[in-house]
Amino acid sequence: MFGAWVALMRTFAGQRKGNELSLRYQKYVKDMLALFGVSELLASEMASTIQEMDMLTLEVLAPAIVDPEQKILRLSIQNLSDALTPGFPTDRWALLVDTHFPWAHRYSANIEVHAEKPSLLRAVGYLLGLKSKTWEALALSLGLRVVTELGWMADRKIAEATLQLFGLPWSSHTRRCLLEVESRTGVAWFSLFPTDLGADTLIRDVRDVLLGVVMRRSGAMLQMTARKETCHTDIENYLTSVLPEPTPGTSFFNSWVKLMEVHWRLQRHHLSNILKPRSVLSHTWSVHGALAASEEYFVFPLYHPDLPPAVNYGGAGRLLADEVLRQLFYAPPKDQQQGARYYFVTEVNETDDALQEWSPYHVDAKALLAALKAYRLGLNRHFSDTHSVKSSLMEDRLFFVASCYALCSSENHMGDFYGDAEQRCNIAAKALVEFKRAFQCYGYKG
Repeated sequence: MFGAWVALMRTFAGQRKGNELSLRYQKYVKDMLALFGVSELLASEMASTIQEMDMLTLEVLAPAIVDPEQKILRLSIQNLSDALTPGFPTDRWALLVDTHFPWAHRYSANIEVHAEKPSLLRAVGYLLGLKSKTWEALALSLGLRVVTELGWMADRKIAEATLQLFGLPWSSHTRRCLLEVESRTGVAWFSLFPTDLGADTLIRDVRDVLLGVVMRRSGAMLQMTARKETCHTDIENYLTSVLPEPTPGTSFFNSWVKLMEVHWRLQRHHLSNILKPRSVLSHTWSVHGALAASEEYFVFPLYHPDLPPAVNYGGAGRLLADEVLRQLFYAPPKDQQQGARYYFVTEVNETDDALQEWSPYHVDAKALLAALKAYRLGLNRHFSDTHSVKSSLMEDRLFFVASCYALCSSENHMGDFYGDAEQRCNIAAKALVEFKRAFQCYGYKG
């Protein structure tokens, strides 16, 4: 955090007055303050305060950040104060540590602590020893930095202002969104599954849910249509063959269960999770090179209320649903290379003889609504006191992943299956007031 913060300050705020980068940063600060409702008169004063704090940050923190010193010290708070931060009293250090780690115990001056990068600690101690007015300026500067890092997900105008600051086109939002999700979540959503839930139970539950999804469509009957031919499929037998033992063309679910088993085994032995994607753009994940799975783990989900939250919002629900739909398609003629997704599943309603095409854009609509569902779920669910904190953190993580990927895809991803940016406010969802508010959709094209 400090490193990225200082880098930003050096790039923009550290330039001489009148420099193009300096002027761009000043405009960015004022634009951001305006977005947060600060009056024009007060904005000028606050912008000057932030600029002064930025320069102080560069003078004090920047040298400590670039210091190659990697020494780790183990010493008492008393000695830490005397040796590294003589301007910051020992009792203040003890109070700060006690305040930020309330779940431990009352810290005293004799408690030993680990100090990494003493130079950085010294610089932070210097800033903490400043007057309260400077603390307020520091809070403003840091707050702006947080908005720069995360605000683009919360508000389209913030995203536009941030891209303008860096001189980047809107298309660069896609890559940033993907990298942010990868770096901040990795495969952490696996940890949302209960550790005592076995793979067999999970497979059976998912199979039952998928069977219900297919069979409970308001009495509708699913058909496959291709080249003017129509036939019915035995949904239950199909699901039995695909789950838990996939057919040769469906490798996702089997790989996913194997990854889950590895994760549970690590947890049982109290080992850290070594599952880490090389890149969401590299097409594969690996676990010591032994297991591989599609990068589509990160694709936004198709929500269903009966699936576990981590399946829905981690992306697995979307993939499982896609496998079902893909297997229901007829294989395309050999002379057509576009793929089976060009043949859509159609739904026949008993009260309506007209065939309603179930196009890929319908899947895209549900994927976008998944993020909104995560948001509503977090607002409406009431947790017990025992699990309230853990559950709240879980909901935050789920909403982060779902909303980020829904926005990424809908705004930037071009493709016949997922739809392009003009499908962002598609017909299936645009009538919902909550949807419009969540995704700032005020019109429809396409």
